Amino acid sequence: MRAILGEKATTVAVALAFGSVVALLPVGMFLDEQMDRKRPMYDDVHAVHVLEYEQTKQTGHGVAVVLHDDERATIGGRSFSPSRGTTIEVRLTDDGYCIQGRNRHGDVTQWRCGDGEHNPDQD
Repeated sequence: MRAILGEKATTVAVALAFGSVVALLPVGMFLDEQMDRKRPMYDDVHAVHVLEYEQTKQTGHGVAVVLHDDERATIGGRSFSPSRGTTIEVRLTDDGYCIQGRNRHGDVTQWRCGDGEHNPDQD
């Protein structure tokens, strides 16, 4: 009798563990989708940060721009166009520049600022 109860308890525990994984799967998929849709926006902000760093090193000042995905600008001697559905804004500051990205889903990055002295690839 004890062996049967032990087997049932094991079966119930396995079923509960499996059920928990199945129940959490949609949450994990949702979070993964959220990260995937934001990734191009963050990649573009980083790319522009590097370009603005180069621009500031070369000329002593950045380039203020607002770029939508169908627009192109030359920054730091290179041509740049944001990813599809992404808008990049660069504002000049007294210390350098600040960059923010937005996407068509309503996601917005924090402002990322630089001064032309600190390479963003080494952050």
